[in-house]
Amino acid sequence: MGPVGMPAWSRLVSQEAKANPFLSPSNDDIVAIVNHACYTKNAYDVIAATRYVLEAYETNVAPNNDDAKWLNATAELCRACQELGRVDDATDILARVVKCGPISQGQYAAHNPVPILETLISQAGSHEYDKEVYNEKLDRACQLYMTKYDVVAPDPGLYKVGAKLLEMADTANVIWRRSYRYLFQRCNNLAIAAGDASHELTAWFITKLSEAMSYTSAIETFLWSYQRVPQSFESLTRIGVIIVQCVENAGNHRADHVLKGLCKLRAECHSTRTFLLNSQWIIRLLEAHWVRYANFEQIEDLFRHLGPEEELGSVVVDPESIFRIMAELALEADDETKARSYFETAIDQGLIRESNVRMLGVFAKYHAKKGKWEEVRKCFETMKVDETDPRYSWIYGHAFVPVLKTFAASHTVHETDDFLRVYVAEFKVPLNSYLVTLMAKEYAKLRDVDAIVSWLDHCAHAGFKVDAAFSNAILVNIRRQWNMPFRELRTLFRKLRELSPDFIDKHTEQVMAKAAITASRHGGSAAVGRLMSLRLTQHIVFPHVPVHLGKMTNRLLIEDMRAHIVCGRPKSAWLLYNKATVDNRLPYNEYVLRLALKALLQMDNHSPTRASALVRRLQSQGYEVTNAVNYLLAVQISDLKFHHGEAALPAVRAMLEKFQKNGLTLTHESIMLAAFTCLKKNQPKAAVEYALQAAKVKGEEPCYSLRNFKVLCLAAAQLGNIKLLTEVVQKGMDAVYRDQKHMSYTLKEARLMLRQVLWGGPVVKPWERSEGHALINHALRFLKKERKQLSEDQKRFDREALEIMRQAALDAGEQPVDFGDIPWLGGGKTRGAPRTGDEEEEMAGVEEGLEELLASEESRELRLAYELDEKDKDFMGLLAAQLGEDEYDPMPGAPGVGNGSERGLGLPNKSDEKDFMGLFSAQLGEDDGDPLPSAPDVVDEPDTALDTAPAVPPPAAVEVY
Repeated sequence: MGPVGMPAWSRLVSQEAKANPFLSPSNDDIVAIVNHACYTKNAYDVIAATRYVLEAYETNVAPNNDDAKWLNATAELCRACQELGRVDDATDILARVVKCGPISQGQYAAHNPVPILETLISQAGSHEYDKEVYNEKLDRACQLYMTKYDVVAPDPGLYKVGAKLLEMADTANVIWRRSYRYLFQRCNNLAIAAGDASHELTAWFITKLSEAMSYTSAIETFLWSYQRVPQSFESLTRIGVIIVQCVENAGNHRADHVLKGLCKLRAECHSTRTFLLNSQWIIRLLEAHWVRYANFEQIEDLFRHLGPEEELGSVVVDPESIFRIMAELALEADDETKARSYFETAIDQGLIRESNVRMLGVFAKYHAKKGKWEEVRKCFETMKVDETDPRYSWIYGHAFVPVLKTFAASHTVHETDDFLRVYVAEFKVPLNSYLVTLMAKEYAKLRDVDAIVSWLDHCAHAGFKVDAAFSNAILVNIRRQWNMPFRELRTLFRKLRELSPDFIDKHTEQVMAKAAITASRHGGSAAVGRLMSLRLTQHIVFPHVPVHLGKMTNRLLIEDMRAHIVCGRPKSAWLLYNKATVDNRLPYNEYVLRLALKALLQMDNHSPTRASALVRRLQSQGYEVTNAVNYLLAVQISDLKFHHGEAALPAVRAMLEKFQKNGLTLTHESIMLAAFTCLKKNQPKAAVEYALQAAKVKGEEPCYSLRNFKVLCLAAAQLGNIKLLTEVVQKGMDAVYRDQKHMSYTLKEARLMLRQVLWGGPVVKPWERSEGHALINHALRFLKKERKQLSEDQKRFDREALEIMRQAALDAGEQPVDFGDIPWLGGGKTRGAPRTGDEEEEMAGVEEGLEELLASEESRELRLAYELDEKDKDFMGLLAAQLGEDEYDPMPGAPGVGNGSERGLGLPNKSDEKDFMGLFSAQLGEDDGDPLPSAPDVVDEPDTALDTAPAVPPPAAVEVY
């Protein structure tokens, strides 16, 4: 023992360190100090030794993990700290050791890591409701567990801790992270070292990855871990379903490898029963590989991998379906000879007959695509089906539906109707939900109320069960073709739901959700309020997660991203884009990219930095990004600020020239927004030129869209060019968008502008201005008559279709429903006056539902969801949206203002005359909900004023031809 107050290990310090008290001890001195402290088990000595070790690591003087003497010392110190209850110090020491590089499994085990990890797990469990602390403890435990070493010996304690960490990661919804995939590999290696294949852990991990939508990781785990070890009958049956679904959800990723892996597992399956592969697995994997690569030679190689053709029955459950899919893919590759050979082989093996409906249906579809309708008829004449078979309707319908769909694409509605009736009469083709929907859609295109009602009534009395297919046909067509407002559409939806629960399915809910999202100019909380008023499935009402959790396609991704953006959640849309393009491996789509750019711009307050970086990265990968760059250009044009109107045209021209010099081909949308900007800043001549250029770039006639019509109409009125105005109005009256409200708003705005033109001035003479007024008044009367007729047809279709559904519900044994007794359908009673419950959704019925709504779970969750980030918004506006007040305004009577939405497109009052052009600040791409809009029908009028526009030279910035 040294002098009083000096620790006993002080004599172990080198003479050099004693001579200079400010000099830190060397590594050898620290090792000696640690060894002495661990020998004596003195708490003060252990604390001091721990401080020296941690300081050595912090100052980077500690050796790497290749110094055996140092590692032995840290291991002893780590165990000593645990014995003295200083687990935090032991954790810090182990964490420093782990960061210094790889070590052997024995050296890692010498630090006794299991109690440390169990302590971190216990600490995380005590903070289960504190997500930040829980994830911090979990991440630290994972880092300590994932020390770099090769597993050479079993360690049951460490395996058990690893499995617990995986369970906690699943609880925290972070199991999809790469670090936990490495953690699983460590657990799996430990299990293999112990002689346990641990297929249960692997199967569990694949299942959890699939649930977390990490489909690519699930596939890689299957290929690298699961298929390498023989599995049981039950496990293989369960995982087969999951892994095939993952392949489809991941954009058909590695379908060939998965198919080969399943074949290998089938051969090695250790079970008393013979395991046969599910035929649907093979069919879906073959289709997935074909969709991704379209290489029939590779498809044939996979087919041969299943085994000899004559032994196919001992490999798969239903060999007939495998021959059928091979014949279908051969026809997709336009090889009819090879398809016939598969058909004949199936017949020779006695699997099918020559009259097999499914196989002949494949050939009928092929001939229909080729336009060989006589061959199609021969296929149906050869078919023979047992009408007593309960699957009769589905089998026959599955064969006929693609034929009718192909026929309808190239024939008129009446020809399609005749074609269908012939096949129903001669070949006894049964009606199914798709046929009902298809023909209803065809009739609705003509807006023929009598025809569509007659068709629905015919289907209802022809033995076809009236179900949700009828509701879908009614709701979709009355919304698209008759422009039914959302409130009335919601009332019809509620009535159908009250008549029978069988009239509503998930597709009906998706139709209504889409209608709620695109129904109004109000987004954010108002859009969520409209969704909530429908009382749909929870994940549709609160889009925190993708609406479509199954197989993701670009079309579904577009709908989901649009829903997030409209509901005021651009970050969710951006995360969904990353998830779909990375994990789901969806093919590139320009409209999907455009929505991602819109979400980024909303997140970054219109700063184009991250959006431009994304476009440059995709361009470097060889993708076509012209439309995306044009979208960014349009956003920048809309964000331009001017001190006076004369500066608008030079600024717009300069920006367009800048992009053109970089090799960008301008699209019609960018040019149209340039036209809007010029018109907004009182440059009507340039606006006309840009609008005509946009039509030329689009490859359409002028007034090809409502936006193009607006610019040309208002610019012509502002210029006083009556000839141009006449031709624009005439084209607008013949266009497909003439029944939209904004058409009337634009004409009224043009009439207001004509009044502002000086009486008898050099621009327009009084009689010309009178002609313009008469023209616009005549057009407004025509539009009013059109909309009145449209409204009458809509109400008649609503009334008669609902009566068909009511009678079908009664025939099915449902109880009669009186809509007058249901408050939210317009029933109930007001104060002091009884109500009869009409179908106009009066506010009395809505008021009676207010108390129920305020007490409902949906209302409570909505308030919580928006309480933090939208405190400054009027919550009663949100409730009004829930109750049907989609047009709620906290300042009634205030004029519409062009603020980047369509709110300013209403008819202005006198206070708006000076700033009427604010209505054109609508964001690019907001006037059409369809990502692939069809071109409007425009009547050709050669040699008109639109072809010989006002004599001003076109701006140089748009000379792109």
